[in-house]
Amino acid sequence: LANDRVVLANYQWFAEKLIKNNGCFVDRFVTHNILRALVVHPEFKSSDATMLVVDQIDAFQTGTGHWNGKIPFYQTLNALAHLEIHSAERQLERAFEWLCQHQNSDGTWSGEEPEWNTFLAVHALKSKNML
Repeated sequence: LANDRVVLANYQWFAEKLIKNNGCFVDRFVTHNILRALVVHPEFKSSDATMLVVDQIDAFQTGTGHWNGKIPFYQTLNALAHLEIHSAERQLERAFEWLCQHQNSDGTWSGEEPEWNTFLAVHALKSKNML
């Protein structure tokens, strides 16, 4: 439905709100969910709104590669892996370092929802040609 007029109108509405609010929408968690939608849409993955959100979450990444403020690690890792934006690449570098050091002995990642989080991690690695 990438070209559906209703879908495009909704994406455009979110993009305009993000630009108006300098990359924020309600709170960081909601903004993060919108980012996950933007990165998979061919027209919006390289939009100004997407770049603003990526820059916003960059400010919340810690030295360990995680993001503070209710920004989930695996979903963020996966979303950023869809992009070819310098800020996203820089964040991924730190996040992939942590990921490589914290794989479970059974090959999965995460103690909570290991199947889902492992999928997100593997998909991110594959998206960046690291597999």
